[in-house]
Amino acid sequence: KEMQDAQKDARAAAQKEGGEAKRLQGDLDRQRGELDRLRGELDRLKAQLEAKDREAKALKDKVDGLNNEKRNLQHKLEDTEREAGKQKKQMDDLKRQKERSASQSAEGDKMRQEN
Repeated sequence: KEMQDAQKDARAAAQKEGGEAKRLQGDLDRQRGELDRLRGELDRLKAQLEAKDREAKALKDKVDGLNNEKRNLQHKLEDTEREAGKQKKQMDDLKRQKERSASQSAEGDKMRQEN
């Protein structure tokens, strides 16, 4: 009889351990599922980050291009202003020459009339 009781106890212990093993296996399976879900989330976030990095680089390249264009336009403006200054000086010189010429012509006319 003691033998039978010992066998029953052993079976009960084995069933209990089997139940515990099944519970642990279930926990492990849930943790693996959670790990897979987190890996998927990490991959999704990495892809978003890479897309944002590409977008940021494209915007930086565009800003750099606009800054280069701005510098080129500033140089052209400076050249244009320099050329306009030269032309204004030439116009002023021509105006003075015209006034001197008109004054000399009037003086010449006056002298001819006196003679």
